[in-house]
Amino acid sequence: MGIGKSSDNVSFCAEQRQLKSIDRRAIKVHKEYCKAAKYLDSKYHHNPDDEIGPVKAALLPFGPVAGKYEGTVLGLGIGCFGEFSAGFNDVSTFIARNRAVS
Repeated sequence: MGIGKSSDNVSFCAEQRQLKSIDRRAIKVHKEYCKAAKYLDSKYHHNPDDEIGPVKAALLPFGPVAGKYEGTVLGLGIGCFGEFSAGFNDVSTFIARNRAVS
């Protein structure tokens, strides 16, 4: 979101290419989980920083196994104004389509 100046008033201008705040938060979830797993691997398993330790190796299979979120921890978010993250919409669509088939 950018801030534009119109005469003496300050207005907020949403730009198409920028992510919604709930999507930015959802993306951070993967990074935070990986950082915590890396910390646990180095502290308790003495893994070097450039290797994937047992905690991170156990974490990654919990993400989706195919599609654009493959191998990531999917942060599902609902904002304070009722907006959903893109991942939340994708998961709910996936569930609805699979339940409709069966």
